[in-house]
Amino acid sequence: MAASRSAVITALDNALTREEVDKYLRQHWARLVPNLIAATTDQPVRLKHDEAALRKDLLEPIEAFIVGREHSEKADKFQHLKKNDVPSYLCNKNFRAGDPTYSCRECAVDSTCVLCMECFKQSPHQSHRYRISSSGGGGYCDCGDPEAWKQDFACTAHQPPSGHAEDIDVGDARKRLPADVAKRFSVVVQSALCYAYQMLTLRDGSQSPTDILSGRTPSSSPPKHRSFLTSTSSLLGLGGSKDGEEDQLKYATVLYNDEVHTYDGVITVLSRTLECTAEEALEYATVVDHEGRCPVKFGTLAECERVKTFVEKNSRRPQPLRLDVILTSVYSHQVFAQLVLKWIQELAEACEGFKAIVCDVSLQDSWDIDAVNIVSAFLLVDVRLWKAARSAVHSLFMATFLSFNDAKIAFSRLLAQLYPELMAAFVADDHEHTDSCTSLGVQLFTVPTVARTLFADGLVEVIVRSFVNMCQQRRNDQGRLSFERSTQPLVALQFKRALYTLYDTRYLLNTVPRGDQWNDALRKGFIGTFEQFLQVMEMMEGMDSHVRRTQSHVEYEADWEPAFNVQLRMQSILDLLQQWCASDAKVLEVCLKRLMDSAIKALGTVEKFEKREVAGRHITQCIEYDVSTQVVSIHHPVIRMLASLLVSGLEQGISLDGQPLEYRLTNQAKELMELPLRTLVLVSQANAGMWRRNGYALANQIYFYQQPRCREEMLDKDVVMMQACAAVLKPDDFMIAILDKFGLIAWADEVFDATPPKTEEDSIRQVMFLAEEFLYCLIVLIGERYYPGVGRVTAEDCLKNELIHQLCIQSMSYSELLKNLPDQEAKSGEVDDTLKEVAVFKRTSPTTKGSFELKAEYMTHYNMFFYHYTRIEHSKAEDTQRKRKKKNNEEIVFPPPLPPPFSGVFQHLVRLLDCDVMIHLLNLTVRRALNNHPRSFSEGQLIRALYVIGYGLHEEKRMRQPQSIISPSVKPQFIEKAADAGIFSVLRELKTQKDGEAYKSLVEWVLRYYEELTNVEEATTTPRTSESMDVVVGSMEKSSALMMGTSPAENEEDAEEKKKRAVARRERIMAQMKSAQKSFMSHNLQEISSLEQPVSVVENPDISIAETVTPMIVEAKAKIVAVGNHRSLHNIEEDLDEKHTCILCSESHAVNLSLEAFVAVAYVQRSTVLSQEDQQAVADRFVREPATSVKELSQALIGNPLWMGNDLSCAPHVSSCGHLLHAKCWKTYFESVVARERRRTIRLRSNNGSFDVTKNEFRCPLCSRLCNAAIPFFPLTNPKANVHSMDTAEDSTVNLDTFIESLKVLFRPNEEAVRSGEAVPKMPKMETDEKGGWNDLSPMMVIQNDDQEERYRDLRKLVRSNIRAREYARLLANVQEDSAQNERLRGIDVKNEEVVTEGFVEAIRTFQTQVYQMIMNTSSEMEETLSCAVGWSSCSYSIQCIEQCLRNEKKSLLGSLSSRQYLCLKSLIRATCWTSAAYEPKVLTENAVSLFATLFRPAATLPLHLDAFSLLLNLTCAFPWLPWTEEGFTGQSAGVLICRPPVGDNYDSFILTLVYALHAAQVLLGLEEENQDGEYHTEECLPAGDALVDLYRRATVWKRPPLANEGPVKVPKKLSQLVREGTWPFLRSCALFYHFVTGIAAPASLKKDNPSCDSEYEDLMTYLNLPLSFSHLLDQNSALKQLMTASFAAPFRISTTPENTEHGPSIIRKYPRPRPSFVQLPQDFVDVINRASQKTCKTESNERRSPALCLVCGQLLCSQSMCCQFKMDNGHSIGGCTYHSLTCGGGTGLFLRVRENQVLMLHGSNKGCFGASPYVDAYGEPDPYLRRGNPLHLSQERLDQLYRHYMHHDIADEVSHAMDQNGTLAGFDWYHF
Repeated sequence: MAASRSAVITALDNALTREEVDKYLRQHWARLVPNLIAATTDQPVRLKHDEAALRKDLLEPIEAFIVGREHSEKADKFQHLKKNDVPSYLCNKNFRAGDPTYSCRECAVDSTCVLCMECFKQSPHQSHRYRISSSGGGGYCDCGDPEAWKQDFACTAHQPPSGHAEDIDVGDARKRLPADVAKRFSVVVQSALCYAYQMLTLRDGSQSPTDILSGRTPSSSPPKHRSFLTSTSSLLGLGGSKDGEEDQLKYATVLYNDEVHTYDGVITVLSRTLECTAEEALEYATVVDHEGRCPVKFGTLAECERVKTFVEKNSRRPQPLRLDVILTSVYSHQVFAQLVLKWIQELAEACEGFKAIVCDVSLQDSWDIDAVNIVSAFLLVDVRLWKAARSAVHSLFMATFLSFNDAKIAFSRLLAQLYPELMAAFVADDHEHTDSCTSLGVQLFTVPTVARTLFADGLVEVIVRSFVNMCQQRRNDQGRLSFERSTQPLVALQFKRALYTLYDTRYLLNTVPRGDQWNDALRKGFIGTFEQFLQVMEMMEGMDSHVRRTQSHVEYEADWEPAFNVQLRMQSILDLLQQWCASDAKVLEVCLKRLMDSAIKALGTVEKFEKREVAGRHITQCIEYDVSTQVVSIHHPVIRMLASLLVSGLEQGISLDGQPLEYRLTNQAKELMELPLRTLVLVSQANAGMWRRNGYALANQIYFYQQPRCREEMLDKDVVMMQACAAVLKPDDFMIAILDKFGLIAWADEVFDATPPKTEEDSIRQVMFLAEEFLYCLIVLIGERYYPGVGRVTAEDCLKNELIHQLCIQSMSYSELLKNLPDQEAKSGEVDDTLKEVAVFKRTSPTTKGSFELKAEYMTHYNMFFYHYTRIEHSKAEDTQRKRKKKNNEEIVFPPPLPPPFSGVFQHLVRLLDCDVMIHLLNLTVRRALNNHPRSFSEGQLIRALYVIGYGLHEEKRMRQPQSIISPSVKPQFIEKAADAGIFSVLRELKTQKDGEAYKSLVEWVLRYYEELTNVEEATTTPRTSESMDVVVGSMEKSSALMMGTSPAENEEDAEEKKKRAVARRERIMAQMKSAQKSFMSHNLQEISSLEQPVSVVENPDISIAETVTPMIVEAKAKIVAVGNHRSLHNIEEDLDEKHTCILCSESHAVNLSLEAFVAVAYVQRSTVLSQEDQQAVADRFVREPATSVKELSQALIGNPLWMGNDLSCAPHVSSCGHLLHAKCWKTYFESVVARERRRTIRLRSNNGSFDVTKNEFRCPLCSRLCNAAIPFFPLTNPKANVHSMDTAEDSTVNLDTFIESLKVLFRPNEEAVRSGEAVPKMPKMETDEKGGWNDLSPMMVIQNDDQEERYRDLRKLVRSNIRAREYARLLANVQEDSAQNERLRGIDVKNEEVVTEGFVEAIRTFQTQVYQMIMNTSSEMEETLSCAVGWSSCSYSIQCIEQCLRNEKKSLLGSLSSRQYLCLKSLIRATCWTSAAYEPKVLTENAVSLFATLFRPAATLPLHLDAFSLLLNLTCAFPWLPWTEEGFTGQSAGVLICRPPVGDNYDSFILTLVYALHAAQVLLGLEEENQDGEYHTEECLPAGDALVDLYRRATVWKRPPLANEGPVKVPKKLSQLVREGTWPFLRSCALFYHFVTGIAAPASLKKDNPSCDSEYEDLMTYLNLPLSFSHLLDQNSALKQLMTASFAAPFRISTTPENTEHGPSIIRKYPRPRPSFVQLPQDFVDVINRASQKTCKTESNERRSPALCLVCGQLLCSQSMCCQFKMDNGHSIGGCTYHSLTCGGGTGLFLRVRENQVLMLHGSNKGCFGASPYVDAYGEPDPYLRRGNPLHLSQERLDQLYRHYMHHDIADEVSHAMDQNGTLAGFDWYHF
């Protein structure tokens, strides 16, 4: 029995020493823990335990002991301790996975300093530039930490009061606790931590924790080990077990997590080995993934060992799963140990004194364990712990040590001392870095005080040395890092893990010390660290070297990526090292000296110098090295680091060994420039195609060498080193050295053209290309000065120059600009300000991302040879600028922009321009251009030479300015030397040549510039401007005007005059057209009013139908009626003569029943866009009772298609692109698609899954739209030709009352049946049976069996109870007629004797089958009764969807239909009307009788629970197949079916009127008694005899609860208006239907945008032949009024909940129905992140790893996660989002993936894609995965665009096209989402 609470407290109080307290606690826990945490056979995944009971029995007594008996019974035991406590004002909130975090770009010390959402909203950083991100879990809020922020370090909640010390040390916090409490808590913490350590490290299965904790000792004790506990005996010197006790112990086989095996692999192994189900194996795998381990077997030792062996044997690839067999009691104590660590953390957070004690105790040296202290012990065994245990340990230490600065430093020192061992263990492990204790560095090493302390202590050197040691293991024989493909994968993986050391080092280097913070200890520590990194750079020097292949291509590609991975990780560190060196002169001097020596060492011994001569008189010594034949490499980090420090050293005037740095540089310049020069030559030769045989490895290296990610530390530093060497060398010597390395010494000789090439390598093309590259190199060295220290520029100037040149390529979005900038995170704040200065932000539309366009005044900064341009960007920028100049009528010339002046020593670079070799080369180039030597000259050479000349003129101009800052020693003499050489004279001759359009404008610019500088007047036809040339030598507009001989003012005046004349002419023409139109209308008014014109449709789906359809002339005075006796006439001949073209065979002919059938390709899908149900509730219902198959889901959602409920929950939808094919052509095409897909391999089928032929999917041959059906395209039905049409006689006696009474007679029960007691069947319930079918579909439906006699017997049985016997005989005779008669009944035009061809019959049957199979998700043959109903419901639902879309978008009903919508409705409605051609009359008769029986059988009430428009369409299509008798209608023969498609005759008008009345009753039912406007009629003022008011009162009383029928009914004054508004959408749908049934033109009001009920209602009622007053309708039709009144006379028996209603859906709905909409999203994306982070997974009760928000219903789900899987009957499991899309969207899903900030589109269970999120930044761009981190807000326009796609049912096509265009999407397992 467990000891009582008081007994525990007493025993602890009586303990005198720590040892006694420790002993008691161990014994107490040893007795109780195995009993409270016990294994069960029922649930082997987790041990059975109650955490609340554990706390109550095991931990609460200890809390009472700590605080003392006087406080133990209080609710808050620690309240008295907080009175004297000075709390820390650090927030230190621990982030969970998915929590939003904020980092201020202006105030944060580095990007790791973050705030939680609560602190951010209370801080001044809201008004700053900040970035948001989603936490991966484990981090802490830095609010209140002054070292994390430059300013505003605390929010209002964590702002310390004035006078409060910012830093509180451990001693001060501990002193504020009572001494006795502090002592007791210290003892408990020490014992608890020791217990937790011992239990968590206990892995020996032969020992019992009870023995250990009870103090039993073994006979001998094995030696202790410092690193970690290998056994319990070595830990405590205790152990052993009693004889025979081992057999009684239970064991557990525990499976541990690794990062090698996949979910599916683990599930497969466990299901095979443990003989468990896949669901149980999934549960095991999920627990292992979340917690790091899971017991998979409890039993005897032999059983557990056998399971372990089997699992390891079946999981050998790539390595066995890790399992251990341990005692069950060991597992129990380990679970409790994790709880103890969590409990200690909770106690520590109660007051700051407890935190201080935990820190103090954890660092004490007196521990009975194999480590100096408990912190070291836990860190050293961290790699042996599982994920949950590691998390508990890390969380405890961070929650305590981060609160005190001295504790933080102490912990950091300990972590740094153990870093080599910890990193070695991490490298050998396979767990994620976030689960390792080495990841704690981001919380500690980012603190500036901690970083400087570790540098001063020399511990940073220890950390870096661990990485150096790892690198030394990867060296080759030459001492360089080597990454061969033959290396074992495990070794390569370990090196990748070792790179995490560089992250910790970057954290330590992030805060550069100021000058006053340097001291000798810090200098020593940093220099030691620099030495370690220098070793790494020396090992990187020359890695991945190449030798040019000349004979054959490389056999296999080298693995170049690992070297660049190291380079990318080292880049930020090298930059920080340079900043540290530059901040202290002493450090800079030491590091420079060491780098200079290392650079010379990297070059190696120069074996040979050769003399090179150029221009006949300049000779110099050059290092002999041929790049094209010897080893070269792109990686030279030592030289590039030296280049950075040289700039800083030259600026600060550093001396080395008592000599100026410039002197040392001069002596070694040729050696230092050698390696960068080799790299530049290598790139040039590769561009010339000389290295093409070396494969893609070298090409990729060169690509990244020039890309933004690497160019700052590679290309830029090479150029800087070359510039530094050029500044100190003699310019002629430097020029010759470059010429020699490029191999152009011979080219520079004047006799080169006369010398034939010696070898193939000296080909003309390569030499010419290298000459261009050489001149380009000179342009870069002379003109690129945007580097602080090289030119007189700042970092902001460099950024501005970069942005200008990027925007010169084209207008770019914000994200595109950031991609082209290096170090985008650090510069993103500066980018915003600079962009506002140089560019204008523009957006073409609200749904597109904006772009930045360069301002006109910065266009002159364009440098066509900008060295950061790639070859493609160079061409694109030049083309863009050329088009801009041409558009602006400017001179098309691109002169070099005026560069900033050089700085300091770099001013000597100007001497390159006027050196003899340069003048010789320029003169040689221009003379070759004049002489046009094809072997040695190219236009590119001349353009580059002119660019160099332009730079020379710029420098001359700068020198002549009064404020010139150029040193006299570098005074340029370019003009004088160039003129003496005759360069300008040659240019004048070039100017007069006819050819040379590419360079002539630049030649003219150079000459004009030269003339201005020399003030030389030259006779020319072009007058010279009097203004001096500015940066680009004058305004481009003036230059262009001068070239054309006109002034800009004259051009502007002419253009303005032309515009005025054009406007006036246009107005005159429009006035003439308007006058002619009025005259024509006035003379032909009578003819126009009766004229009806055909419809002509254009195939372009993007053009509105208003633009493509010839307007059907509607005169305002003429009433347009589409239904009934007096409907307006239409010209059917024109419609029949309209020709259509098959898009496959191109044959054209009119649509005729006697000709070959046309079909329109279409797509059929289940839809819920109009659903009035709570979709989230629907989805939850299917989660509680999950379906086992998609088919079961589909049938449960669709329900009975014959009776569509008024909730429109789920129905078939048909959409079409409108392209027509012959039915035979389509069939042939589809069969060829199926055959082609079958011939493909499985991997290549269905165009990467974009369509599935097994589901009849294909692409439209013309527009590639996704399709799965083909709608027959029927002609317009001629009502005059139908002999059964009863509306031809105007004096017909049939009216609505006669119609209703006749139907009542038809459905009057047989008197004999009534006397015999046979009851009339009740209305069917819309329920599904066990097999997924429907029970009791209708009293008149026949279940068709194979036996014909049984079918007729069923028919007799059903009809006998509903129809009189004599009518039954005639009906049966009709059903039993021969096939010839059946063909006649399918659709014969008796007058014209035209029979529907088999092509049309087959087409309609094929379409009905396709719709049925798609909606029911089955491949079986269709059940004809259901198939017919499905076809009708698809038509009615599609019409309502289009009407809803038009109403949402405020478009006209019949004037704004797109061609796709128009042709889809036209083909679908007419195909639906001709459904009779595909079915036996018996099937149609059954459906007809079933439908009308709901209205007219005795005691029937109006089916108010059904959708009115669907009912209308069903009744209209079924009515011709009712079996009429001689008592039915006047003139109708006995037993004859009307058997014709609807034509809008009187019968259709009667049905429309009847259903309209039914819908009006639905509207009245949906009105609330307490109306919002509060305006009601009083009893005295009620209109007398108003049928509408009377019906409203009846409906209101009828729907009241049974006990609330008393009291007057408040009648709204606007009752008639409310009915109008409620019925308006129904009338619009009817107008669409009858417009395409009859072809009659619509009134003008229906073709106007911005429709409203008031503007359309009267015309709609007239068009549909309905009375304007509902009361008048009831008063004029007594039978209808009686039917309506009787419906509300029955007692109320239908509730508003679907579960209790007789008919299924609720009968009461509000009309008009609420507009379907997406879930309301918050404006700020952070609110979405916060909501997702607070929600837990329903199955796992922890945070969702990848939450996704359903945009339709707002439910949060797990995306692409194994925790929320649903098992289907095919053996596959589908993910939460996929299952939800089937239940909520009918198979289509739209989800916002919160952490990825992207939209997930799903269609079906195996197709999906990703789309742009509706949350965008200030620049209109979404931010996937929050990479940029800009604040995101909801873009309503993007959400509306997504909503339009959803409402138009375009998601399936969007997904299909996305998968077709992006092949990577096919690799996703979409069913797992």
